[in-house]
Amino acid sequence: MRLPSMVSGGAMIPVQIRINRKMIEKIDQLVEAGVYSNRSEVIRDATRRLVIEFSGKNGMKSEMHFLQPEVKRNA
Repeated sequence: MRLPSMVSGGAMIPVQIRINRKMIEKIDQLVEAGVYSNRSEVIRDATRRLVIEFSGKNGMKSEMHFLQPEVKRNA
């Protein structure tokens, strides 16, 4: 199940991380199964889900508006 992109506007900023081999293998399985198109998409989605979950549990929803889907309005 793919979720729509929830990051609205702005350029992506590169971030370097280190992940153990077993986790990379699991990520690669998701990519190979077609759930995600690449490793970056897996990591972005996992991060997004964690931040949304954390924000809901800690009353930070109003500060997390940048994670909500962008609504297109007719001008």
